[in-house]
Amino acid sequence: MVVLTAIAGAAVAPEALSTTQWLCLLIGSWGIVASANAINCYLEKDVDALMERTKLRPLVTGELNSEPTLWVSLALASLSILTCLS
Repeated sequence: MVVLTAIAGAAVAPEALSTTQWLCLLIGSWGIVASANAINCYLEKDVDALMERTKLRPLVTGELNSEPTLWVSLALASLSILTCLS
């Protein structure tokens, strides 16, 4: 939804975006959203373990290790921000 909102906002902007700007918008927005979701799963792992709907998520079950997940999420956020700034 966030990426679609970003696309809609860019589509109605007074000046048209170049192909490069569109790609930066799409990749950067996608990366930030993916990172935010992963960080949320990291922060909410204990609560997710208590809920029927979320108790089988990879961090809760141990399929993924928490610390590497956090670092990859933060790296993705950083790269996404840099993508949006270019």
